[in-house]
Amino acid sequence: MILYCHGNRDHLDFYWTRIKLLAHTRSRLNYGVMAMDYRSFGLSEGEPSEVGMRYDVDACMQWLMERGLTEDRLIIYGFSLGSIPAVSLCADPGVLNQEKLILEAPIGSIELMVQDGGGLALPSSFFTDLTSDNEETIKGAYQSLLWLHGTDDSFFRIDGHGQPIFDNHTGPYKEAYKVEGAEHGDLPLIMGFSEYLDAVQSFIRK
Repeated sequence: MILYCHGNRDHLDFYWTRIKLLAHTRSRLNYGVMAMDYRSFGLSEGEPSEVGMRYDVDACMQWLMERGLTEDRLIIYGFSLGSIPAVSLCADPGVLNQEKLILEAPIGSIELMVQDGGGLALPSSFFTDLTSDNEETIKGAYQSLLWLHGTDDSFFRIDGHGQPIFDNHTGPYKEAYKVEGAEHGDLPLIMGFSEYLDAVQSFIRK
């Protein structure tokens, strides 16, 4: 099962094409895809929070576990904002540990995100209550890692965000795809859908 943690924009309707694309892994690997809207996203109620995102993803794992999913069949996929609960739950598992971790255009840290976005040398606490630091948290994640990032990502720069996460990963296996010309939200399209799926499927098989 691929548990897909989406980004900050909108809700599941916006990410539906991505979820359907990943669902094609079922034809070769018999893996399904599950996704959720974090609290306050889409039709989900509640207030958004860093802790809340982790709880929401963990609740999905609880639901899957109750229906027979085992740890060796669980891959967590974090895109953009979704990298926060994905990395957190790999480093400090909830109800289920994960076999593998896939990160696409992940956030290196909230601090760097704020610096990049505002262009000002001010602490992240000036702008947001979020405190996540995937660059540090990934050091405690020992799942195999697949990292995909566009070289032209102007939202989360590949050298400032994704590369330090990849470098700090100390798990048994990792591989990276730096997709030339891809921006923050178009990596599967620029990479090519077949090539993208081949990369995901090859990683899952390892």
